[in-house]
Amino acid sequence: MVDKEKEFGDKFITQYLKYFYEYSMKNRDYGLLILHVLIGQALKHVYFREGARKIDIRMHGLFISPSGTGKGAGFGLFCKLAVDLGLDNQQLTEATDAGLAGTGIRLPDGNYELIPGLMETADFISMEEASPIFDMQSQFSKKNLTYLQQAMNPLDDASCEISKRLGSMIDAIRFKPHCSALLTTYIPDHFKEDLVKRGVMQRFTMVMKNPSLEDRMKIIYNAIDKLNAKTEEHYEKEYQELLKQFKTIINEYQKLGGLEEEDTKRYQVDDNKLHRIVGRIAPTLDKKQQEDLCKKIHCEVSRLQKPVWKGFCFDIDESVKAELKVDMYELVELIKDTTIIAQEKLAEFVHRIYEILVRLAIHHSIMRMDRCVRSEDVLYAKKMFTPIWKELIYNIEELLVPTTTQMAKTTFIIHRSIDTYNRLMKENDKRYVKKKEWVRRTKLLQDLQFVWNNCSRVTANNRLSILETEKENDTNKNKWFLKKKINNVVCIRLMQDII
Repeated sequence: MVDKEKEFGDKFITQYLKYFYEYSMKNRDYGLLILHVLIGQALKHVYFREGARKIDIRMHGLFISPSGTGKGAGFGLFCKLAVDLGLDNQQLTEATDAGLAGTGIRLPDGNYELIPGLMETADFISMEEASPIFDMQSQFSKKNLTYLQQAMNPLDDASCEISKRLGSMIDAIRFKPHCSALLTTYIPDHFKEDLVKRGVMQRFTMVMKNPSLEDRMKIIYNAIDKLNAKTEEHYEKEYQELLKQFKTIINEYQKLGGLEEEDTKRYQVDDNKLHRIVGRIAPTLDKKQQEDLCKKIHCEVSRLQKPVWKGFCFDIDESVKAELKVDMYELVELIKDTTIIAQEKLAEFVHRIYEILVRLAIHHSIMRMDRCVRSEDVLYAKKMFTPIWKELIYNIEELLVPTTTQMAKTTFIIHRSIDTYNRLMKENDKRYVKKKEWVRRTKLLQDLQFVWNNCSRVTANNRLSILETEKENDTNKNKWFLKKKINNVVCIRLMQDII
C-alpha cells in the first residue's frame, strides 16, 4: 500500500530538487521546469477542456542563461531521466528541417522513398545549446522554429500537424507530432527578432536567469563544499529511489488512458483487388501510372495504421476557478507597470500563462496522486510560476527598449492629447465640457486630428483608445484618460498629468 502523504506530492518535489541540486546548484526554476516537462510528456494523453477544445498537459521548456550557470549539468540529468523513463529523447546539436520533419529520396524509377523525420516518433526534441535554432539567418532555422511551433499546439488541434511537399508529391510527408521540447541557450543574437516577429516564444515556458557575480561565487563555494562529499553508490541509490517514484506516478495515470492495442484500427488491402479497381476507374493510365497510383493508395492506407490514443480528461474542482481568476489578475497586473512597447508584447503571453497555470496545477495534483485539481494545486502553480513571470517581464522590458523615434512619437501623442484636453477645459465651452472635468470625446478627437498633423479620424481614434481606460481605478501607468458615458454621451476625463 503506497503512503501518498509520505512519499508523494510536495515531498516528492523536494526530494527531486534535492537531487537536481547535486547537478545544477541554486537553479530551482530550471529544475522544476525539467520536472514538469518530463511529467507532461509522459502523461500527454491527460488533458483539460476549454469549452469543447481539448488541451493536453505537455509543457515545453526554454532555459536562457549565460555560460557557467548549470545549463549543461541540469540538461544531463534530464537526458538520463528521459531515457530511464522509456521516453524517446532526440538530443540534437543542430538539425536540418529534413532531419526534423523528414524528406524523400528520388529513386531511379521516378518514385520517392520517404525517410521519416525525428519529430514523427520522438517524445522529446532537446538541445543543450539551442542558439543556432534561433539565429533566423537560414531557411533551416526558420523552418525548424515553424515545426516546433506546430508541435507545441494542443495534440487534438488540427494545427498540430506537419505537412511537407516533396517535388511533385503533394503532402508527401504528413504527421501529427507529439513531442515536447527542452532547449537551453544563452540569449541568442536574434532573440529580439524571434520574440517580436514569431509566436513560438509564447508557447514555451521560458526561464530566464542572469546571476550576479555574488550569486556565482556562492555557487562556487557550495561546489567546493561538495567535493567528494558523498560516494557514487550514495548518489546512485538516491537516483534509483527518485526514478522509482517517477515511474509509480506515471504508471498510475497511464492506466487511465493512453495506447489501447485493441482500439488500434487495422486496414487490410488486397493487392490484386486494388489493381483491378484501379484498372476500372482509371483505364486511360498505362501500367506504370497504375502502379504509381497503387503505391500512393498504399501510402495513404499506411497512415491509417496509427494507434488510437485514449485521453483522460482531468477533473478540476469548481471552487478553484475563482482562485485561478484571482491569480491571473495578479499576474497580469504586473504587466501594467511596464513600458508601452513591453506591454504590447507581454499581452501576447497572457493566454499562455493561463494554460501554463492549469497545466502546473494538474501536474501537482498528479504528483499528489490525486485525480482532481484542488486549491493547493493552484497555489503551487502560482508560487512556482510567479518568479519565472517576474523575471520574464524584466528581461522583455530590458530587451524591448524603445528607440529614440518610438519614444519621441509616444511623447508627442501623450503631450498633444493632454494639452488639447487642458485647452478645452480652460475654454469651458458648455457644449463640450461636462461637470467641469469631462470632455466630449468626439470634440477632443476632432481637435486631436489637427494637432496630430491632420491624421485620419481612424488613426486619431486608435491613438486615443490606447491612452484610455473604462476602469475608475486602473493601475496601468500608461492609461491617461478615463472614458464613460454621461447622459448617453461618451466623455473622457484626465486621470493623471505629466509631472
